[in-house]
Amino acid sequence: MLVNKRLFLLVKGSEPWLILTIITKLCKLAVTIIQITVLAEFIGKVFADTADLPSLYRTMIIIGGVILVKFILAFAESEFSFRSSIKIRLKLRETIMGKLLQLETGYLEKNRTAPLVTTTVEGVEALQVYFGKYLPQLFYSLTAPVILFLYLKNIQPGSAFVLLACVPLIPLSIIFIMRKAKKMMTEFWSDYEGLGDYFFQSLQGLSTLKMFGRDKTRGENLNKKAWKFRKSTMKVLGLQLTSIGMMDIIAYGGTAAGIIIAATALINGTTSPKGAILILFLASEFFLPLRLLGSYFHAGMNGVSATEKILKLVDEKPQISERATLLPSKLKDISKLKYDMKFSGVSFSYGKNQILNDMNISLEQGTVVGLVGESGSGKSTVASLMCRNYDPSFGNITLGGVDLKKIPLEWLRSHLAVVSHDSFIFCGTIADNLKMANEYATDEEMFNALRIAGLEEFVNTLPKKLLTDVGEQGCKLSGGQRQRLGLARAILYNADFYVFDEVTSNVDVESEKIIWKAIWEIATKKTVLIISHRLATVEKADKIYVMENGNIVESGSHKELIKLKGNYWNTARMQDLVVDVNPIEDEFENKGMNYAKTI
Repeated sequence: MLVNKRLFLLVKGSEPWLILTIITKLCKLAVTIIQITVLAEFIGKVFADTADLPSLYRTMIIIGGVILVKFILAFAESEFSFRSSIKIRLKLRETIMGKLLQLETGYLEKNRTAPLVTTTVEGVEALQVYFGKYLPQLFYSLTAPVILFLYLKNIQPGSAFVLLACVPLIPLSIIFIMRKAKKMMTEFWSDYEGLGDYFFQSLQGLSTLKMFGRDKTRGENLNKKAWKFRKSTMKVLGLQLTSIGMMDIIAYGGTAAGIIIAATALINGTTSPKGAILILFLASEFFLPLRLLGSYFHAGMNGVSATEKILKLVDEKPQISERATLLPSKLKDISKLKYDMKFSGVSFSYGKNQILNDMNISLEQGTVVGLVGESGSGKSTVASLMCRNYDPSFGNITLGGVDLKKIPLEWLRSHLAVVSHDSFIFCGTIADNLKMANEYATDEEMFNALRIAGLEEFVNTLPKKLLTDVGEQGCKLSGGQRQRLGLARAILYNADFYVFDEVTSNVDVESEKIIWKAIWEIATKKTVLIISHRLATVEKADKIYVMENGNIVESGSHKELIKLKGNYWNTARMQDLVVDVNPIEDEFENKGMNYAKTI
């Protein structure tokens, strides 16, 4: 009943705290039985006119001791429950984070952020209550009535059997309601995620909404979604109240039946006052555990719904799998060789969409390679394949002659840095963001990276310099400054391969000049791949590949591609690049002469 076995495998190691919580609850039941038994014996003596002060004092001392023990047990139960829930929460979040790191960009590109945040935060919180409160109470509720029955069946068998017979009616009612509640909880979580996603996007795009005068309309839609979520919440709460009402009827009815049978037996003389009093005080204990379980019903259903979402995430298959077979000694051998990367017959499809077709490109160590083409031609996919965010559908990619699939991901990515058009800046200081690349970097090393990226002068004007807070996603910096900080971070990483993917598409002209100056300084020491739709940025590259609809249609140096008068030449003309080739120079080059010497 509301238990998922797979979930226990995810939180393995928390079982001892869970078991201790249940044992503590059973100990509380045991001392409660002792307390009521002692009280019943004394009341029985009062009825028999055999009570005296010593027996009264003894009864009071025992009851006082029992109350103290129950207080200690209640504190222990709370502590065990807390430790259990904390351990479970930590383990689940580690599992989820590990899975997200394994899935990488592929999963995040096809799933919205807000539902993922809801699952990670609210879902885990729901499971904390589920494990800390609901499950211990469930197991206790199943054992407590049996223990009470075994104790009372020899004292007042009629009442004991009736009470035990009524107990299963409560879980049956819960199961009946649970069938209806499951659909409601699915709707509840769907509305909750939808509201969170809509609010998150509204918050991120608030300036855009205001600019187009759509903030009021967006707010009205947000209210509608909030109202829809309210209605689904009220449905769940209404069902919970219905379930509590049904359980109350069963609990009070069963308790009354047991007490009436005990009272009838007392009147008929077939039971003692002590037996009748025990039934009177312990009858409710048959139903209280299940009654309390009913109050945790909402938490239980929340936990089940959260479990389904978490397990769905855990079951996601990664876009790539770590199948590294290369030994550490072999990795050292690669380091001694040239870091040449080659794409051989590489094709890639994303679902039904064919992105790349039979691609053959080569990035030789120490060279600058340009990759140009219109948006959607597949340029950025090449960078993703280099990083092994994805694996090719066909063909293979090699580094130093070794297939990338044989190279450990951590090793591969420690030799490769990608700077995209929108470098992500983390909350914190400038130093915090730089140390993402090298946590042991000194101030001197950080300032050197900033100098190359053209940001040193700006940082030196700040009162706190490297300790300046950049705000959420670098909101306290301009677009160009954010991009240069991202570039400085990549420089500090000191990779062997650098990929610059439309790196200056979102910056001003001044920042663009500074960034390209830094990139060409990097290019003097590293292997660089420049991905761009602007030909001026790759004009000085050693080799340029032209892409169109996932195919390499042309390749060569800038001068060679101009001579072809194909795609590159047409694009160059549209972008106002010099496309005319000196015919005299052509004549000399065709004869194998060095034109420069004839000047």
